[in-house]
Amino acid sequence: MYKRSRTETVVILKGSLREELSSKMKTFTESLQIKLKAAFNCDLSLSLGNVQDRLQGIHISYLEAEEEKTWKKISKQNKAALWESSFDSLTNRVLLDRNRLVDFLKLGSSREAPDFIRQFTAEMSSINWESMYAYYLINDLTLELVLTAKRSFQTGGNTEDLMKDLQQQIRNIASFEECQDYLLTLLEQLWKWRLEGSDKYGELIDKVKLHIRQHYDDDQLSLFEISRQIGVSSSHLSKIFSQETGQTMTEYLTLTRISKAKELLKTTRSKTFEIAYQVGYNDQHYFSNLFKKVTGLTPTEYRKHGFAEDQGRLAREGGSNL
Repeated sequence: MYKRSRTETVVILKGSLREELSSKMKTFTESLQIKLKAAFNCDLSLSLGNVQDRLQGIHISYLEAEEEKTWKKISKQNKAALWESSFDSLTNRVLLDRNRLVDFLKLGSSREAPDFIRQFTAEMSSINWESMYAYYLINDLTLELVLTAKRSFQTGGNTEDLMKDLQQQIRNIASFEECQDYLLTLLEQLWKWRLEGSDKYGELIDKVKLHIRQHYDDDQLSLFEISRQIGVSSSHLSKIFSQETGQTMTEYLTLTRISKAKELLKTTRSKTFEIAYQVGYNDQHYFSNLFKKVTGLTPTEYRKHGFAEDQGRLAREGGSNL
């Protein structure tokens, strides 16, 4: 456990089995909930990332938990607004089987969708479509479907941009028929995520690597910036990149920058601080320490001796391949 900031504490649990971790988390949160309630009369909001097998995957789990926390907050706010709007005297409240809708998202098909939506939305025909209740109800169903799809299909879809687009569509719903059409379209859109297979990951990884090679000199280049440019969530992108390449994106970016720095040290007379800047580092000392950590030599030592050592290594490797 450590404090990430003045208002945030991060907990990392270690265990060999998912069940073991779940048990630890339950014990921890129950104890913490009691203490928080007694001391501050407040509730505990909990979000979890996926279990990681390797140490370098911890940051992926943290990003997933961060994203989960954000969506839980949005969903909670919408449910509160839905509850409040349901007391409007002009509102016809309806009871919907959310579990049935979620199950259909996971197991249903396009062929079955029209009949299912007709049955599921039957009671919604009496809703006043000009009321805020209608908006919050459809928004609540949308949030549940999108989050379920993201968790179940392990998608890299950009949920933030998708939700902005969907909420605009929800605002334009003015009738029962338009609501049915919207839900059908939403299901089809989310089912596309089910089709995302490992064959697409190669293309995704290539895009990331190309972006890094083209922008390695940008000192602001980061996981979040790359994910925004590529159009997928940062947690998913980080997870897939690590799984497919065996290294984190930060490691790949570092190696790309150091490789370029080695090239500049061999082919130019630029000073160390100039090369550091050219490969995306504003701090010369940080760059020099990182360069030595990766290569075993300082930039100055590499310029004097590294090129000859590289040539010797390549010659030895070439000889062993003959």
